[in-house]
Amino acid sequence: MNLQQLRKESRVWQKKLGLSNWKITVVWAKPEELNTEDEMVYGLNSYDPNHMEATIKILHPKYNAEVNPVETLIHELLHLFMFPLEAAAGFSKKDPSDQWETVMEQTINKLSSLLKENNEREHRREDQDCKG
Repeated sequence: MNLQQLRKESRVWQKKLGLSNWKITVVWAKPEELNTEDEMVYGLNSYDPNHMEATIKILHPKYNAEVNPVETLIHELLHLFMFPLEAAAGFSKKDPSDQWETVMEQTINKLSSLLKENNEREHRREDQDCKG
């Protein structure tokens, strides 16, 4: 997958998640650009909800062939989707607890997997309808 294809996927998923009004920039990243204090991650999302702008960095597949860039993209977009929940919980004024962070990551991981699987199933069904 190249960056142009990933950006196209971003627009598709922005629409599906109701994030079309956000200005989102998607870029490839090197592993050293994705190090957090605790761990190496496959994607990072920096966003400004006041201006509805975000930059999503995705680990370039050449650094880890097992990483699925689309699933990582969906995961990072889900962080934007879930932002109102975090804001309602007061995390715009205070740091979230470790427990909240863990639960949020687990929830987003599960949602991104389900959304990607559902999308792939829809595409297979469409392909079968076209052939049949």
